[in-house]
Amino acid sequence: MNEAASPKRSRWWYIAAFGIVVFFGITWSLRPSQRDEQIVSFLHMKALASAILAYESEHSGKLPDRLSQLPAYLKDGRILYFSCGRNELFTPANADSEPRLIDIFSSYGFSPLSDGRVVIYERLPTWSDHSIGYCVITRTGETATKRVQSAEFERRYLRDFKP
Repeated sequence: MNEAASPKRSRWWYIAAFGIVVFFGITWSLRPSQRDEQIVSFLHMKALASAILAYESEHSGKLPDRLSQLPAYLKDGRILYFSCGRNELFTPANADSEPRLIDIFSSYGFSPLSDGRVVIYERLPTWSDHSIGYCVITRTGETATKRVQSAEFERRYLRDFKP
């Protein structure tokens, strides 16, 4: 009797193992792709672009000096701390009560360009392809987004993102 029961247990074990593999396979496939997460990052940069323009409008054409001046112009300040399944970026627990932490720990930075445009960029290495996403905005609100390798970003930045 023992010998006959043994193959049944083996079949159930294989069925259970197959079920676990299928479960984890489905769970893994539902995880957002890196491209999806990069699109979310671009949306965050566009929201920051809008905040910069709103700040500029309220301050007689003066751009903010730091990101920590922008939370009042954002619907959700959490976008300053981009996090996804592919990175382990630190977000301070008291970021809302200590805006100065934004300037240190935010995933984004911005810089005015010589022609009056502003570039918003991903500050920390986030992606496995070592790319940096950026968004260039004009004073009229036009935006252009792009993702390039670090060396190409450096070249474009030093040329003020001019063609």
